[in-house]
Amino acid sequence: MNLIVKIPMIVRPAIRALATLVLVAPLLGCDASILESSNVRETASPAGSNSQSPRLSQDINGNPLLSWIETEGAASMLKYSVLSQGQWSQPREVSRGNSWMVNGADRPSVVQLTDALFAAHWLVKNPASAFAYDIFTSHSLNEGRSWSKPIMPYTGVKPGEYGFVSLYHSADEFGDAYGVVWLDGRNVGDQISADERHDQAGVALRSVQIGLDGSLKEQTIIDNLVCDCCPTSLTQGPLGPIVAYRNRDESEQRDIFFSRLTEGQWSTPLPVGFDDWHINGCPVNGPVIVSQGAVVAAAWFTAAGGRKSIRLALSRDGGQTFGQSTEVDHGPVIGRVDLAIDRANHIVVSWLAVPEDSEYAEIRLQAYVVGDVSLEREASDSITLKTKRPRGIPVIASLSDDASILVWTSGSVMAPKVAVKIWGY
Repeated sequence: MNLIVKIPMIVRPAIRALATLVLVAPLLGCDASILESSNVRETASPAGSNSQSPRLSQDINGNPLLSWIETEGAASMLKYSVLSQGQWSQPREVSRGNSWMVNGADRPSVVQLTDALFAAHWLVKNPASAFAYDIFTSHSLNEGRSWSKPIMPYTGVKPGEYGFVSLYHSADEFGDAYGVVWLDGRNVGDQISADERHDQAGVALRSVQIGLDGSLKEQTIIDNLVCDCCPTSLTQGPLGPIVAYRNRDESEQRDIFFSRLTEGQWSTPLPVGFDDWHINGCPVNGPVIVSQGAVVAAAWFTAAGGRKSIRLALSRDGGQTFGQSTEVDHGPVIGRVDLAIDRANHIVVSWLAVPEDSEYAEIRLQAYVVGDVSLEREASDSITLKTKRPRGIPVIASLSDDASILVWTSGSVMAPKVAVKIWGY
């Protein structure tokens, strides 16, 4: 099993508290630390100088697709490159602007959704309000050589905070489209109509499908009240897209929920598991959800009852229902969880912790095998960081071609540079 681990910067519990990625640390396989591997080398990064906010997805062939932001004076540029057979493709620019929101938590993305369709998103400051910013999306039908005019996935809204986007493939009788799920702040401070789940205004989880002609279709509120700044996560499950997010209710209980898109409709949100965590503020600790065949896995951080814990739950029916969650770790854990699953149904969970007897924080990793009826714990690993105040969210993914990649922002705050290491080629 080949994995990447990258560490972007953790922010304080508010959307407006944003910063730069700083470090990456890796794991090779389930049995050995990459630190002991001799087949590791730094390779030329496709990113230029003053680059940051890297994000990694996979193209339809399983190759790493790296996106990042480069800055040049006041201008910010979203670029991406694909690693195939050990070589990076020539970087391509998706968009550029002079007033982007650039940070290490709410990062832009570039994803390949079909052979022909690429989609991307980024964030742009709104001058109408000090902390307002908007989402813009674009798509390409020629492998990124040209991109559509930027599109906002909403219209006629007041200035606010709109972000933490997940993109997915969507199609209807009119052809291909792409979907956008995001945290939407248009009702913050307002009074909205009560429904059976929530009766106060706040950040909502919304979705829209964008046609290749730029039209907005199937605009939907998935959940009227959610945690303000916990990232969303989405997997293209075997029965359709599944989004996971941190829910919120009137008593400030903030547990992990999910919703499935079936026949064009998002299902009524249901809990992955009730932690009964009550917290008066956003912990900036979102869930992550991945899938392989009928197996769907979700992992998250909770501090319910004062017990800090990392949880993992499985669905074996394509994300329709989840079983009882398993505790991966507890104690001096910070969270910032991520998750990977490969074709053999090996799962790796990553999270951050600060051991009480250590002057340094560490990334912890735990591997599992999904059996027919059980979840079996395998090897574990950890990587020590040279700080007790880690500013990163570990991100892991299973890759193809018996190779792995790790990406991070090196350099200084004033001169950041996206760096890359690979092994296995």
